[in-house]
Amino acid sequence: MNSQLRRTPVPDLIRLSLSAGLVTLSAHSFADTDGPSGYSDKPLETVVVTGNRARGTQRTITDSPAPIDVIKGEELQRQTSAGLTAALNSLLPSFNLPAIPGGGSSSMVRPAGLRGLNADQTLVLVNGKRRHTTALVNISSYMNNGSQPADLDLIPVSAVDHIEVLRDGAAAQYGSDAIAGVINIILKNADQGGNSTTTLGHNYGSGGAVTTQALNLGTALPNSGFINFALDVRSQNKANRADKALGDFYNPLPDGSPDPRESTVSRDISWSYGQPRYELLNASYNAELPLDDVTSLYSFSTFSIRKSEAGASYVRPNSLSGNSSRYPDGYLPIREIEEHDWQTAVGARGEINAWAWDLSSTYGRNKAWLSSRNDFNPSFGDASGTNFDQGSQTAEQLTSNLDFTRSFDIGLAKPLDVSFGVEHRYEKFSIGAGDEDSYASGGYVIPTGPYAGIAPPAGSTASSGFRPEEANSDSRNNYAGYLDLGFNPTAKWYVGVAGRLEHYDDDAGDSASGKLSTRYELTPQFSLRATVSNGFRAPSIAQSIYASSWTRTLVTGPGTSTSYDVKVLPVDSPAAKALGAEALKPEKSLNYSVGFTYEPLANLRLTTDAYLIKITDRIVEASVLSGPAVSDILAANGLQSDIAAQFYTNAIDTRTHGVDVVLDYLQNYGKFGSVKWSAGLNWNKTKVTDVKDTPAALAALGSSYTLFDYEAQSDLSKGSPTSKFVLSGNWQVGDFTVNLRGTRYGEYFQASAGGRAYDRTWSPTWITDLDIDYAITSQLKVAIGANNLFDKYPDKIGPITGQGVNGYGLYSPYGLTGGYYYSRLSLDF
Repeated sequence: MNSQLRRTPVPDLIRLSLSAGLVTLSAHSFADTDGPSGYSDKPLETVVVTGNRARGTQRTITDSPAPIDVIKGEELQRQTSAGLTAALNSLLPSFNLPAIPGGGSSSMVRPAGLRGLNADQTLVLVNGKRRHTTALVNISSYMNNGSQPADLDLIPVSAVDHIEVLRDGAAAQYGSDAIAGVINIILKNADQGGNSTTTLGHNYGSGGAVTTQALNLGTALPNSGFINFALDVRSQNKANRADKALGDFYNPLPDGSPDPRESTVSRDISWSYGQPRYELLNASYNAELPLDDVTSLYSFSTFSIRKSEAGASYVRPNSLSGNSSRYPDGYLPIREIEEHDWQTAVGARGEINAWAWDLSSTYGRNKAWLSSRNDFNPSFGDASGTNFDQGSQTAEQLTSNLDFTRSFDIGLAKPLDVSFGVEHRYEKFSIGAGDEDSYASGGYVIPTGPYAGIAPPAGSTASSGFRPEEANSDSRNNYAGYLDLGFNPTAKWYVGVAGRLEHYDDDAGDSASGKLSTRYELTPQFSLRATVSNGFRAPSIAQSIYASSWTRTLVTGPGTSTSYDVKVLPVDSPAAKALGAEALKPEKSLNYSVGFTYEPLANLRLTTDAYLIKITDRIVEASVLSGPAVSDILAANGLQSDIAAQFYTNAIDTRTHGVDVVLDYLQNYGKFGSVKWSAGLNWNKTKVTDVKDTPAALAALGSSYTLFDYEAQSDLSKGSPTSKFVLSGNWQVGDFTVNLRGTRYGEYFQASAGGRAYDRTWSPTWITDLDIDYAITSQLKVAIGANNLFDKYPDKIGPITGQGVNGYGLYSPYGLTGGYYYSRLSLDF
């Protein structure tokens, strides 16, 4: 029963890297600008590749028929808090990221989405190639429940040249998952020089120190080729905002009377309310080797090791799961996760008979080992161990592509762009069983006291390990072909048409997607653009076969709460079928977008886009099902009867509508430098338009059972802010660069499973970030800064549980840990 969490010496690697590093802030240069004044002929023009397969056609942000954001690597490097996910949340108005999405693995893989949709409804690419997903399913999550997205934080920030974010449905171009849009991470391709950056930061008053070392180095290869290396190591301490619990360390006795040992002394019995502790190593390379004037070999890869830990639920010493001889004051189990992540792409591109071709294969694998310490299996009594291996989860993906593109002069204002290609994708998801002691029943019966004669629950209390019958593996193949056409009926009018056919060899079946996009230039400065498309997201394998347990906590009064175990059932298991579960089918979407771009000056750009996204058969986790009828079904299928149950289901249809507005303005103040002003607004609203009829098997158990209840609907439609406004100014003067950003997060809502009396609405809040950078020399720069400069917290209006958590709520988009202050030093070489 020894924990395997420390199977790799990551702390040693972190200490070695930090000892070679400096302490710092990387210099910021204006995005899309040349020279110290920040001006070129077209200072705001940026060429983008996402959504555009035509090799000979260059598009800028304003030329694109669909909205695209571009985030430069320098901007990402300034966002010091916690990797790419948090950086994009700071910079993109349309990006939504809850601070604490849930317990368990959700604390590490924070599910972030575009335009108010789920994380797994946004496709992630690296250098235009599909990124694999995490093995960690967002279970016991308040938002994005059941999602299994790509983990952006396992890509080194120092490796990123820029990120292109396509805010539009793109399933016809890229396949499954691109309902909300596409995030394309472009890696650096420098063939010389490099950078070393070290950052030290700390939250104000809540712990959570973060230390980061980032290294980047480019080297030339023959024939003007390159290979670019990157290494990021990061160490984050836990930050905790839980209140001390007062006199809530013992349960009442079975007859309802207070335990005579009850204390009125305040104690800390939780540290999972804030941010988890983790250690992370990310490494990568990006390489290209030309063979002749038209043919090149290329490859890129990322590799990561991450170890994390977070507190589970405190176990009271006189509870049925307590053990006063081993833990006389109760105990707080610690969940541990170790992940190994790897992605490698190899390919070749060239030209034959005027056709540009690209052949590639990309393999990605994420494996996570789950364990716990300071834990206990009460069914073994005093013989129980305290450390458990609870099993493993593995996600694998192998994607192969062959793409062709060519332009034809057919007598139109511009050549016809033709692109087509085929794709094969193999996916596999596996669950490995835990140690027997992590799930088994030891047969212990409490001999004396108020619980005399009662057998305690089986399994480790942090989270029961995967049983052999839950250990499972499944795989599937996907075959796809697409055709993408782009043409100009007139010099000012562009039309794009794309179509894609997909076939899965499992229950996901066949899907067809199409997209029509257009852009019309009314004047050289003002253009209209619009898109309409349909898309899909195939259910993940994990959503069909995943089985696990989690603990649900309900607030039952001021400072009091109750908890019970919930079993997530595979949809094809006998128990799930008896409760009405059916095989999952793909989500289907219809996307509409209309907007305009306006560039009255070379240094001023405004884009505005309204959108409507309708999703049918949306996959969600069914409401928590409990009660005598459910208990009978669980017991009849060999499961514990004193637990609740859930499963994944195509339960709802939704409608999301909103608007994105982005303004960039570059001003030159002469000897007082130049300032790039940016303003971005996203407003969106999601509504559940239909909840599927309760399955007959479930309806037969009683009228109180529903497939998707009030709490779940509220979390999905109101848990994220309805609006997000980002206003920033980047001032470059002499050797100083100052970046000031204010972000207004709109109102959001948290429903309570304990009753509507505990529902809460959090008010809008402004968060201010400041970064001041000074160039000591042309190569050495130092900076200080703050995220959440004024140490703002959400309203403390949540109903606090018996463990002292929830006062600030759970959904805050800017976190619960207040101000984060840092210093950095950067050396270019």
